[in-house]
Amino acid sequence: MLALKEITPLTTYAARQTTKNDGLILNRIAFVLLWLFVFTIPMTQATEIPMIGTISRVAGLAAMAAGVIAVVARRQVRLLGPAHMAMAGFILWSAVTLCWSVAPRLTVQRVMTYLQLFVLVLLLWELCVEEKDILRILSGFVLGTMLPALSTLKAFLPGQETLLQRASVDGYDPNQLAFLLALSLPAAYYLILREKGPTVSLYRLQMGFAVCAVLLTGSESSMIAMAVGLSLVLWTFRTVPVRTWTNASVIVILLVGGLVALVPSQVWQGIAEQTRKGDIALTAVMNKGIERVQ
Repeated sequence: MLALKEITPLTTYAARQTTKNDGLILNRIAFVLLWLFVFTIPMTQATEIPMIGTISRVAGLAAMAAGVIAVVARRQVRLLGPAHMAMAGFILWSAVTLCWSVAPRLTVQRVMTYLQLFVLVLLLWELCVEEKDILRILSGFVLGTMLPALSTLKAFLPGQETLLQRASVDGYDPNQLAFLLALSLPAAYYLILREKGPTVSLYRLQMGFAVCAVLLTGSESSMIAMAVGLSLVLWTFRTVPVRTWTNASVIVILLVGGLVALVPSQVWQGIAEQTRKGDIALTAVMNKGIERVQ
């Protein structure tokens, strides 16, 4: 009996350690799949697998499954915050609108999209506990935008423009792609400020590629979004190192030069025509860009 009492605590401790290690492995697998899903989001429109769907859809389903398994295995969840409750309430209200919707099928599709996005938010909440996890997820999104940005630049070189004489890539809508690239700029700049090492050079290159790609697409609303995102440089120039500020200044110079050299002439003609009509207000430009995306 004495020997049994001495062995039992050791066995229990070993079992707990094994369970803990298994939970860490499951969390790591789920996080890698989540990173892969975020990485493939910018490439969704051009990476469709026959009979299966887009690569981001496959990665998203795998990340959801692995995340649920990891949460069940560790037998604990993080408490939800007010933002999560607001999202759930919005989704519930969207579902209630089915009672008077004039297009029930479209409403159901929209609600299902909201649910998928909400599950993604919950996965991020469960798997990104520390700041380094959030930085890694952001890096996945930023690095994922490099391929469509480079593809846009490559499409411009041989003169493969659209009917509007705007650079485009097969499988991408120029306006949606430009807006996605514009959203990646503040994320890339934040990573430059927070991280160190050779990957910072990749973020700087991504910002340069994204700026040029947005200009080549000729999307007015995305140019406005890009200008707003790059305004972070002005807000933080007193707190960043001189080297970072110098690199940011080079990007701004490239932006100004690109506005003159890269933006298709049809865009400037459209802006000039709107100016003559007195319809060059910021809201008019944004509404025009939103109509193109829709």
